[in-house]
Amino acid sequence: MVTFLAYVLVGLALARAGLEARRTQVVVLASGTVAAVVAYLVGNAVAPVPADAGFAFPGVPYAGEGSTAAEAAAQLFLSPRDHSSSIVDVVGTAGVAVAVIALCTLVFDGRGEVVRRMGYPLAAVGSMPLTVYAGHLVVLAALPEYPESAAAWGWFAIGSVVFAMLWRRFFGRGPLERLTARLTRMVPESR
Repeated sequence: MVTFLAYVLVGLALARAGLEARRTQVVVLASGTVAAVVAYLVGNAVAPVPADAGFAFPGVPYAGEGSTAAEAAAQLFLSPRDHSSSIVDVVGTAGVAVAVIALCTLVFDGRGEVVRRMGYPLAAVGSMPLTVYAGHLVVLAALPEYPESAAAWGWFAIGSVVFAMLWRRFFGRGPLERLTARLTRMVPESR
């Protein structure tokens, strides 16, 4: 859970960067790309994912059978394994997220009606990240077994985009985003 604070802080810094200017968008795109590439290169060089990691529980660092203490520590802190919450994973995924946000602002920001319409599916999903993320957890919990195939994830992505587009078109803000906004309005302001 602590690692999520890093993403919040990166998001806040990105929001304060002022992505309206093209120069800033390019700098942020380059910065995010460099951060991700360097993180994953370092992680793969210093703590390559063990060959038998595919059998390990997803989302945690993994040191294979017979690993030394140094190899286990490297996996804990520098593993490039997806969702390992290692330094490499957090810096790499944050870098990718920053680069994608900058790329989307470069491509879709202020480019006219046609480009804006082409970007509507992405904008719809991006307008309700909490709903889509929670929805994927509900779908995973409802499935009889964890989907490993690219097809299963493809169908989930398509379903998420269709849901988000329809919801945004007819109702606006996502359901969980509405709930969060309502709850935050209930908190009294401190003086």
